[in-house]
Amino acid sequence: MGKGARRVFLVGIIVLLFPICAVPGNSQTVYKVCSRCEGDLRNGTAVGDLCRSNSSLEREGRCCLQKQALPSPIIGLDLWNCSLTQVEDLHEASAAVIIALPSNLECPGGNTSWEHVELIGETVMCEGQKNACNGTEAWFCPENSLCKP
Repeated sequence: MGKGARRVFLVGIIVLLFPICAVPGNSQTVYKVCSRCEGDLRNGTAVGDLCRSNSSLEREGRCCLQKQALPSPIIGLDLWNCSLTQVEDLHEASAAVIIALPSNLECPGGNTSWEHVELIGETVMCEGQKNACNGTEAWFCPENSLCKP
């Protein structure tokens, strides 16, 4: 096999081993947190209305995702009515601007980590995550480390 044929053969093998999984405009990202609770986003809720009102957002389970970004970041998360006793492992929703939780729970990172926290009926609305690297919230970063939101 010549040098050129070997190169084409190797490129073909690489393409077979690493298929293209992301197609622009078609976010097929699957997040565990979006299916942690049964059902889909409800119309008439803050997260559902946010997702429905903006054409650059789409629904996936209990999440509202940014369509054009890959991977599609979670912009909103609705975990209300999920029988949760604690909120854990929400790293997938670190870009969320709004999260809805059962009234017995605090917002992720504590209520002081959010610009606006409101109890609406039996739902806690957490809106506008604060930058944890500014001010007193940066206590969890080790000395001489670089803190990023």
